[in-house]
Amino acid sequence: MPQFQHYVQQAYLRRWTRPRDYLFLFDKGTRTLLRRTSSKSILGEFDWQSQEMESAFAQVESVIGNTDATSEITDFRGKKEFTDWLALHLVRNRANLATIRGTDYQSRVRDTSNMLLQWHGFWQNFTENVLITSDNPVVLIRSTTGDFFIAPLSPRRCVYVVPQDRMPMEHNAPGFWPPTLNQIMVNTARSYCISFDASLHLP
Repeated sequence: MPQFQHYVQQAYLRRWTRPRDYLFLFDKGTRTLLRRTSSKSILGEFDWQSQEMESAFAQVESVIGNTDATSEITDFRGKKEFTDWLALHLVRNRANLATIRGTDYQSRVRDTSNMLLQWHGFWQNFTENVLITSDNPVVLIRSTTGDFFIAPLSPRRCVYVVPQDRMPMEHNAPGFWPPTLNQIMVNTARSYCISFDASLHLP
């Protein structure tokens, strides 16, 4: 029997759901609402990866339950699990799906995670639901001062990951206003954006 397999983790998508497990799916090109839908049937395809790959990342995907902590992850195991989760979504996104379909992509995830493990994360928290996400939830930002990654972890929380060799002081840590973060997510989405309500909350 065909199995629907997410390339963006369903437990992650549930962070944007309303009561009764529905969220709002937008078309990136037109920025219009496509439908109110469930997290069960979006941002995935039927049988695009083997059962071995599905099982291989079961532990990695469980880490999203621990990413709402209000303090920085300091233990090595916690950091490694979190960088594994970030790496998984950098490798397993809609842009790469044709390349990794039906393959063993564990080494790509491992190499990306090991690179991120040498970097440093900064958390940005908001008091209300203000952030959206997309089918490309972990985003590489290229800037004149150096590259870094952004990932909204929920409608109220975002993480920035920067290289250790240019780790800023806390008061100089990267940080954007929610509309700017949402504009980045729309610009870097492949096809779809996800919101907690019927608006993309753009500038």
